[in-house]
Amino acid sequence: MAAWYLLYVIAAVFARGLMRHRLAGDVNVTLVLGLLEFAGTFLLARRYARYSREVLDPLRAQVVADSEPRAAGR
Repeated sequence: MAAWYLLYVIAAVFARGLMRHRLAGDVNVTLVLGLLEFAGTFLLARRYARYSREVLDPLRAQVVADSEPRAAGR
């Protein structure tokens, strides 16, 4: 994802002609790539939330369950 942001900034600085290219009406490449950055960010956040729920939460629950007997034996 960081590469996508970096590519966007580099293109905005060095490929101004490409970024100004109109696709339809007032919609240019810059606008489309900017909106795709937002979409990519939300997609990445959703994927991480699902990964966290499916993989990390069960691991956390296991760590808590494994540590409870030790805490009770104090």
